Amino acid sequence: MKAFLKSVTAVFFIAVLFSFTAVVSSAADSCSAHNFVDDRCTNCGTYYVERGKHVKIILEEKGVRLSGVAWTVPVDAPVKVVSKGVDGFFEETTYYAIVEGIRAGESEVYAYSKGSLAQTAKVYIECKNHSFNNYVSDNNATCDDGTKTAKCEYCEITNTVTDVGSAVHDVKSFTPNGDATCTKDGTKTGLCSKCAIFVTVTDENSKKPHDYQNYLSDGNATCTADGTKTGVCVNCGAKDTVKDEGSKTEHSFGEYVSDGNATCTEDGTKTAKCAKCDATDTTFDIFSRYGHDYSEWITITEMNCLEDGLKERVCARCGNKESEVVERTGHRLIYQPAREPTCKEEGRTSGWYCANPHCKTEYEGSTPIPKTEHSIHNSKGCASMKDNGFTMVTCSLCDEVFDSTVIYRIKSVTLSSTSYNYDGKVKIPSVLVMDVDEKALTEGEDYSLKYEGSRKAPGKYNVKIIFEGDYEGTEIRSFVIKPLKSEKIEATQTADTITLKWNKVIGATGYRVYVYNTKTGKYKTVKTTAGTTCTVKKLKSGTTYKYAVKAYTKTSDGETIWAENSVKITTATKPATLKVKVTAGSKKATLSWNEVRGATGYQVYMKAPGESYKKIKVTTDNKYTVKSLKKGKTYKFRVRAYSKVDGKYIYGDYKTYSVKVK
Repeated sequence: MKAFLKSVTAVFFIAVLFSFTAVVSSAADSCSAHNFVDDRCTNCGTYYVERGKHVKIILEEKGVRLSGVAWTVPVDAPVKVVSKGVDGFFEETTYYAIVEGIRAGESEVYAYSKGSLAQTAKVYIECKNHSFNNYVSDNNATCDDGTKTAKCEYCEITNTVTDVGSAVHDVKSFTPNGDATCTKDGTKTGLCSKCAIFVTVTDENSKKPHDYQNYLSDGNATCTADGTKTGVCVNCGAKDTVKDEGSKTEHSFGEYVSDGNATCTEDGTKTAKCAKCDATDTTFDIFSRYGHDYSEWITITEMNCLEDGLKERVCARCGNKESEVVERTGHRLIYQPAREPTCKEEGRTSGWYCANPHCKTEYEGSTPIPKTEHSIHNSKGCASMKDNGFTMVTCSLCDEVFDSTVIYRIKSVTLSSTSYNYDGKVKIPSVLVMDVDEKALTEGEDYSLKYEGSRKAPGKYNVKIIFEGDYEGTEIRSFVIKPLKSEKIEATQTADTITLKWNKVIGATGYRVYVYNTKTGKYKTVKTTAGTTCTVKKLKSGTTYKYAVKAYTKTSDGETIWAENSVKITTATKPATLKVKVTAGSKKATLSWNEVRGATGYQVYMKAPGESYKKIKVTTDNKYTVKSLKKGKTYKFRVRAYSKVDGKYIYGDYKTYSVKVK
């Protein structure tokens, strides 16, 4: 049988990729009357093969013919071949196609079988259903129609048909046939000088004009535009619509409404809107003027005992002024006793006075007594965060204010920094106090500071601001010292767990562990712990995960202070343990295993009799054959998957398998 296989020059089998039935034949020409028995024609040897099945070719056949449209053989697609020996024994061999893009026509295919030399075979692919499109003129028309040709989309076969209407006559002159109407051009006829045949063609632009009559209004005129009217062609019934000049209707103005523009002395206007359109009409609104709306009388010049006064009033709508004279009254004398002086007013000796309040006329020897001295009093109110303060100089007798200043209230109290990262040093943030007039207060004069706590370890600390001098009250401002992030983080894995371990952070009271969610693009909380380890369970094997750990410090009042940054790591669970099948052969052993999630590759170890395990292969395939082994000896093998994540190798577990070589 081996000798027979070597004598065969080409063997090939193809898995059919069409959605319909394909035919495989050994004959170069097609069979006109197939007689299929068990999917093979008894006349020509053609096979029918359904989609997804294998083509069986007899080795003694010299050629292969495949009917159908263009097709492609995928790389490493399995191919079945049945060979027939001289003794009638059939042997089935598996071949693998390794080329792509085979189209209709003769193609050379490269194939190989496991354990044997690669061979080539010529395959002829013939279209069963041609597809002719895109016909192109052959430019051979005369007085008779020429031809046009198209090429099959799937093969090299062409198809030529008559190019109907491509004939070209030589007519010197045409005579109109008088059959033009107002809807289409007529025809004209001439004699071809080559073939003496009368040729009739369309007489371009011979169409007659319409004869429109009896134009009638379309009843679509409005009060803003003329309407249209339509006439009918007496020859063809076509209609023509034109503007109906002068058909515009009258406006229909409704109720007139005041425009609100009347004044005290002038009538305003009123406007109505057309019920049919947006047109408006404005006219005078008779008797709509308001009349003046005068204010109360206001004294312009006070009258007195000897002179007339003047008063005015003003219209609130238009500002018109009206004036009246207030007649003088004359003196009304009464006797007044003496009046003692004060620090605000001088005194008077007794005498006669005019009783009218607007008159200061003095009679009968009344003389002034000078004012007394003021009693000066200084007062002060301190400013705070809520209220302005003041300084004031007044008279304690008459309350007259001689001098006053404002001490502006405190607007803001801020620390130079409210957040520090731990560095082992005492933190003393400076304080800036500003008043509402944007003036900075002075430490030691306007306020003093009291820093509380050690201000070194991570935590929250207060600064007490004590106001003094022109200011009063106290304020508390706080700042935090954040713990640092862990310096490093490590991970150990199993196939379904990842254990994270990180170093302890000074001053931290706990740590929060996060995992990156690839769907949301954000980290979510896994666990909060006071320790420095965390085991995440129920994970998928061979899967990459991103974790972050952030330290925090808990203050006495329950506030949480987080580290500025977190320590991060990208790692993965171990690839799953492989299911390995070991098959012994002649001086060889073949190992095959399943592919597992996340594996970058696979490592194969072997232990020969009397030796230790040695790594013999690193591969991305899931099959490996070890050759040149000693017959009858037992060998042990281990295969494990590995992945490379963030520059680190993560190895799966392996089992030990033994096999005795044949």
